[in-house]
Amino acid sequence: MKRGRCWLWVVVFVLIGRASAEARLASQLSLSVGEEYTDNVFFSAQKQHDLITVVTPTLSLIYQPSATSGSRFTVDINAPAEIFARHSELNNIGDRLSLRARFSYPYSRRLSFEFTECLGRLGQARNGGIGDVRRDEGSGSGGGSGSSGGFGGGRGQGQSGGCGGGGGFGGGESGSSQSLGNEGELVTSGELLENNFEASGRFLTTPNLSLRGMYEWRYVSFIDTGGRETSHAGEFEATYSRWRQHNLRARYRIEFLKSRNGETDMIHDVDIGDDFLSTQQIRLTPTLTLSASTGISLATGGGKFRLGNKSDVRLFKLWQTAAFEIGMRRGLTGSFGVGGPSFTTSFFSHFTISLTRRLNAFVAADYSMFDTDEEDFNTFIAGAGFSYNIFYWLSANLAYSYRRATPEGNSLSSTSSLQGKSNSNTVFLMFSAAFDLWPNLGLGRHLNQSLPLSSSPSETP
Repeated sequence: MKRGRCWLWVVVFVLIGRASAEARLASQLSLSVGEEYTDNVFFSAQKQHDLITVVTPTLSLIYQPSATSGSRFTVDINAPAEIFARHSELNNIGDRLSLRARFSYPYSRRLSFEFTECLGRLGQARNGGIGDVRRDEGSGSGGGSGSSGGFGGGRGQGQSGGCGGGGGFGGGESGSSQSLGNEGELVTSGELLENNFEASGRFLTTPNLSLRGMYEWRYVSFIDTGGRETSHAGEFEATYSRWRQHNLRARYRIEFLKSRNGETDMIHDVDIGDDFLSTQQIRLTPTLTLSASTGISLATGGGKFRLGNKSDVRLFKLWQTAAFEIGMRRGLTGSFGVGGPSFTTSFFSHFTISLTRRLNAFVAADYSMFDTDEEDFNTFIAGAGFSYNIFYWLSANLAYSYRRATPEGNSLSSTSSLQGKSNSNTVFLMFSAAFDLWPNLGLGRHLNQSLPLSSSPSETP
């Protein structure tokens, strides 16, 4: 009997050891140190300039249970420390704290799941936050959470505290100036806390028919000024691929948005038809691509009904060492607690170029017009910068950004930081280094670039 138990424990330990051997874990620590000057640290009509020292440690973990399963779990945590030369009361560690996680689980060849989570916090300052400016290396799903640190997702109409969305519920991807700042910081004040969660599943019923379902929950708490916004959304999509160049699609999204003013709105988003109601890409030349999509969005709430067209048009040009994108996007988004749902129209452009093997540069701009039931406003963000790879694990970055927010009429609500036209100029110099922690300790083999240097168009606009 004892000999049988011994053999049983031997088998158990062998199985555990085999499972542990198949699992793969990797971790990396990146450290960014920089100086930032801004002439409007609170982004208000009364400018106050400051020089800020920013130190940002970022811990990234990647876990794969099995080398053959395809499952993947990633976590990205950063907590910048900011030291203000003129406003010592703003000195902090973690005011721009963010935590991002993503779990992908292919249950079978036909069924797969994905879960994303993002928790972020934003302090009182509105200096732009160079500590969380890092390149997206993944691609999100749906509304996506995250804009940096390797957990890319479609950027909503603004991000706050390190999460995608930032009050911009229902927003689409920007793809232009996400590393220069965001609209949410321009029309909010005080500390914010944000949480985004998304769960989605995709099922291939037949070789030609696939079904996708998604649930999304977003929450923003305006800690200093009071109030909160919550959003619950569900989405269902069916795609039928019958011909090589045609995909028949039917997509429906419903979202329940409780705005900061206590009003609840129901938002419907519908796409039905062939590729002309989804996404149509036309290769004008081998290096010039035009993509367009259109659909219908409507919002109901408070006895009001709003119906409008949503669209996304992009022109992308690719050279051997450079890429240029320009486009227009319109659709229902949030308004960062200003006035509930907004039919937002954005014009954006983005140019990146590799000047040498080590030196890269970019120029980007984004102009957005927010049309709400209560107060309308527009924002403009533009900037340019350089990134130089000193070593494979160390880079230097120099960038400039200009941000402006303008309310339509006299002013926004008293709880908004935008009381009249406001603008700011920001210059920052930053050094970023990466260090591998596990399985090998040493200098980082893959460094997250600090500037948005994408070289190919998004698969979906």
